[in-house]
Amino acid sequence: SGSMSASDIPALLQTICDDFADLGHIVVYEGPIRASAVCDADQMTRAVTNLVDNAIKFGGKVAVRLEGDGDEEIAIAVEDDGPGIAPDEREKVLEPFYRSDVARTLREGSGFGLGLAIARAIAEAHRGVLVLAERPGGGLRARIAWPRTR
Repeated sequence: SGSMSASDIPALLQTICDDFADLGHIVVYEGPIRASAVCDADQMTRAVTNLVDNAIKFGGKVAVRLEGDGDEEIAIAVEDDGPGIAPDEREKVLEPFYRSDVARTLREGSGFGLGLAIARAIAEAHRGVLVLAERPGGGLRARIAWPRTR
């Protein structure tokens, strides 16, 4: 689809948050006003949208956080305050079409793995990684980190 170019990541993330807020969800951006990184803006938007989409299924507030671990790497973390995913399930939920039996999917009655698998593929296309972890205080933290420059 698109191409790799220097992108205004906060603007990209704020747009995603605004779109979800317009639909009535509590999705807030937290991070710097300015930060540039090389990415395929369309693909990264899709990846983060999938992560937020996943997070809002479990209710509560979602935070989209921009983090820079030093100058070499940039990272986007999407955090929810839902029930979280057990550690032994986290790897499995990244597989396409995985159906988890945890509380997360009861409302939907379907798997949510495809969106996460796509987000992971997009992260890897940027020579990065998608990591699922527990959010301090509960909930899930999905974090895409990739090299800031080509």
